Amino acid sequence: MLAFVPLAPTVASVVFDVCMLREFSRDHAFPLRIRDYVLLVLLTPLYQSLLLWAALRACLKYWRTDFAWEKTSHAGSHLRLTGAAGQSPVAEAASPVSAHALAAALPSTVGTGERG
Repeated sequence: MLAFVPLAPTVASVVFDVCMLREFSRDHAFPLRIRDYVLLVLLTPLYQSLLLWAALRACLKYWRTDFAWEKTSHAGSHLRLTGAAGQSPVAEAASPVSAHALAAALPSTVGTGERG
């Protein structure tokens, strides 16, 4: 009987996912077929194994004290080639703003407790 204890959270998770899929389809007027429910139920073990792999990998990195950030490198293809002033958008975003210029841009009621 104790061997079936881990099955209870998995079944509860599948039931919850099915309910949320139905709620999502109802809220967004998205038509669902029986195939969608079947795929959700059949792919749940694959998803759970993916979560298990990620958790084990994270524990191994923690155990090895590897706290490096695994940042995804991007090519920058989502950026426009030039900004409004002919400058690169990256250069515009990286340009420092002085505290005086920032304070001048804010309304005078900020931080005073007044409502405007």
